[in-house]
Amino acid sequence: MESEIKSRLTALGFQKIWCECQEIHRIARLRMSYGLGEMPPAAAIKRLLRRVARELGSSVARGGMNVWVQRDRAEAAIVMEQPSA
Repeated sequence: MESEIKSRLTALGFQKIWCECQEIHRIARLRMSYGLGEMPPAAAIKRLLRRVARELGSSVARGGMNVWVQRDRAEAAIVMEQPSA
């Protein structure tokens, strides 16, 4: 799943993406920079991450996302629900 998340975020303009997924609890931890100018605000990154999760067949659990933006770096932790059948 790490490679799929990284691929989709790269297509959205992010660079130097580090991603670690924990299969037991379906938690994705991300660290990334943005290569298309100024880093989007945290709210915009949350929307993009929800869209990426949806495209991968999952949804983000209610209250299951934290995003931190500092200068040119963003970090996120996402709890993804099981993929829909």
